[in-house]
Amino acid sequence: MKFLVYGGLRLLLFGLAFAITAYVTSSWPLAASWIFATVIGLIVSFAVGYLLLDRLRNAAGQNLADIFSPNRKENGVQELKDAEAEDSFTAGRFHDAQQQRGEAEAEAQRAATELDAQRSEKR
Repeated sequence: MKFLVYGGLRLLLFGLAFAITAYVTSSWPLAASWIFATVIGLIVSFAVGYLLLDRLRNAAGQNLADIFSPNRKENGVQELKDAEAEDSFTAGRFHDAQQQRGEAEAEAQRAATELDAQRSEKR
């Protein structure tokens, strides 16, 4: 919601600066007046938004970040049910790669120890 408020204020600032500049430069050729009014409107809108609407801009950015964040904290009831169904379906079907790596390393260590023991017996 903060994003809409911030965007609306910036649009209002742009419109106000554009209208005032277009009125002041109304004696200029039409294209030059509109281009100049657009540039002044953009500059004023950016400057005022950046300098005076700092807290609202940060709140709007945080609001958008929360909406589009992949790490949303709250899960709905349906999402929890889906997660439980997926977990029950895949339980026991797949192995943890890190656990398998640990078991393989332990087996390699055990084989190396046995090989060292056999070599020391032969001496």
